[in-house]
Amino acid sequence: MYSVDAFITMALPYHNTNEFVRVVQLCDLTSQRMWEWLTPMQQSGASLPRYVVGVWCGVWCGGRLMGDVVGDVVGVNMRTCAHM
Repeated sequence: MYSVDAFITMALPYHNTNEFVRVVQLCDLTSQRMWEWLTPMQQSGASLPRYVVGVWCGVWCGGRLMGDVVGDVVGVNMRTCAHM
């Protein structure tokens, strides 16, 4: 069992890749109101253009999610560099 929110959020920086499409296809979005906008991609298998993700992040959560994703990526990179 996994958290759909965490799984998709972790993969969101890769939104325009086939791997992200596969991540979304593996998830059950029927009870995930936050991610229901990904349902067409889940069915078609087509990746998302960057502007779609930007619009969604701005409308759904006022940009908070994008800040969280960027913060997570920067944090991981900083921890990785510190170990080198």
